[in-house]
Amino acid sequence: MAMATTQIERRSVPRWRTHSEKVLLHAEERFSVSRPLGDALAISRELRTFLKSEDQRLKTAHRCGSPGSQTAAARSSVLDLVV
Repeated sequence: MAMATTQIERRSVPRWRTHSEKVLLHAEERFSVSRPLGDALAISRELRTFLKSEDQRLKTAHRCGSPGSQTAAARSSVLDLVV
């Protein structure tokens, strides 16, 4: 009986999203197929805005104690996604 209670308690605790999950959700919101981007200038503007937002998220995480190696890996994954 204690095992069932423990599993239920674990499910009720919200799981924090990983950086990759946050980036993918942000990209899905910004670059939806149902929302065309337009010409090359508009696409470039949207990508720069996306990168600035993600850079700010990474800077905040780093200031809050995220290790440099983790921040660099996360930045690399953001750039991979854009490319």
